[in-house]
Amino acid sequence: MTSGKNKLIALFAVAIVVIAGVVIFTADNSKDDGDFTVTDMRGRIVSIPSNVDKIVCLSAGSLRLVEYLGAADMVVGIDKEDSNVSKPTYYKGTYHIAFDVKGIANVGNEENFKAIKDTGAQVIISSATDVSKLDDLQDKTGISVVGIDAGGNRGVASDELSKNLKLLGKVLDKSDRADQLTNYIKDTIKTMEDLSKKSTVIKDAKCYLGGMFFYMKGGLYKTTGNLDPFSILGANNVMPFKEGNPYDTKVQEVVIANPNYMFIDSITIDATKKQFDDDKELLKNVDAVKEGKIYSLFVDRFYGINWESELMNLYYIGSVLDPKVFDYNVDEKMQSVLDMFYPGIGLKLSNIKDKQGPGAGVLDW
Repeated sequence: MTSGKNKLIALFAVAIVVIAGVVIFTADNSKDDGDFTVTDMRGRIVSIPSNVDKIVCLSAGSLRLVEYLGAADMVVGIDKEDSNVSKPTYYKGTYHIAFDVKGIANVGNEENFKAIKDTGAQVIISSATDVSKLDDLQDKTGISVVGIDAGGNRGVASDELSKNLKLLGKVLDKSDRADQLTNYIKDTIKTMEDLSKKSTVIKDAKCYLGGMFFYMKGGLYKTTGNLDPFSILGANNVMPFKEGNPYDTKVQEVVIANPNYMFIDSITIDATKKQFDDDKELLKNVDAVKEGKIYSLFVDRFYGINWESELMNLYYIGSVLDPKVFDYNVDEKMQSVLDMFYPGIGLKLSNIKDKQGPGAGVLDW
């Protein structure tokens, strides 16, 4: 009897081992499929399916970053802002010049769950700041949602930009490209910082940036106290730092700050010129105006930051503030930035100037 029980126990144990082996084998197969997790820029742990080849990009900065990584061919859905090619300011985003969105579904925004799901996307990339919104989008669509951070102060020198690129590089299997781009940005900034240390005049530069743009509003007094090209070069930004996006100042504050260099973002160049002419009598004693040191720059931001433009403007501003130290062919440097951010598509500096305004140059105001 005891012998019979022992046999039953032994058989039962073998059965458990066999079943366990099947379970382990099945689990290993699942792992071999390549699914993995990432922690996104909002601190959410997100499961990513293997072999992602269809994505939806929502909110400012998402499509731009995907293009930088050479993954535009994966995009099957975009939001209403990136779809609106008829908007007069549409091509102020350099990434809109580089990539034709024709044929890509306009899914509207993060609330259009059905339209997003109908794209067949495996991953959604969104810069929405509300974590509950991202979670709801993931729950309602059943699609992995990766949150990025493309906020107003996330300039080209920010840790957030490199972290965004690294995160998306992993999600889209573009890690080598992400490393290439982040190393290029880091090396360019280091080179310009080293050159700036050789300058004896940049410390005396008092710079003002006007003509910025935010939520369809801009003009001479739309400014920022946080511009990476100024910071990298060690030039003094005469406007105070404020957390967030560009803000409005007043002519009186510009007069008091008395910049000896004025830079104007190309995005609202016509409206900015009108304001300048209207206030010229008030501005006439500002050093930059008296000395004719007024310059245009490539568009810094439209629906997020044009990070490539910040490096292009960095090269130009350096050449203005100290042409002896920053002695290079500016156009060649700016073209090299475009070649790095948008490789293999033949995007030319002249294309950007045609679509965005004067670009970087002297303004005869």
